[in-house]
Amino acid sequence: PFFHPLLCDQSRSESDKTPSEPKLTATVEPMNEATPSNEWLRIRSAVKALADDWGEVIGRISLEKLLSLAEEARQLLDNLPPEPPPFAELCEKAVGEIIFRLKGVDCGFEFDWIGDDVLASIRARWGLAALQIHESRQQDALLTDAAKALERLADAAAKLGSAK
Repeated sequence: PFFHPLLCDQSRSESDKTPSEPKLTATVEPMNEATPSNEWLRIRSAVKALADDWGEVIGRISLEKLLSLAEEARQLLDNLPPEPPPFAELCEKAVGEIIFRLKGVDCGFEFDWIGDDVLASIRARWGLAALQIHESRQQDALLTDAAKALERLADAAAKLGSAK
């Protein structure tokens, strides 16, 4: 026989009722930590989804969403630490310091035997070495070499200064 669910539930005693199906509850996944990388992935995904939904005609809602995402990206940018200078800039600074010290400007005397042609050659060799490097490991090694060269120059300048 057919029983209406409301009538059926009301007509049975508590002991006659079969246990109801467990109710499904929405589970909330733990949110990923709000790291800059996770935020960037979220913003990137939202921009991709928005681009996929764009039609041929410009729409106000799409532009408002895009502006909102741009503001989120601006906030993310404001919270990111500054990026390290590019390798070429770091290398040029290190070589400039080497040339500066070789000129003896910072120690009060010049290395007389090192002329401008030698300094230009040193700068060119360091520049050529920097251009041939493409891996970060090699970049680190070259910058380490530059730091060691500066240490050796400081030692040489100190020894020459004490000898005078």
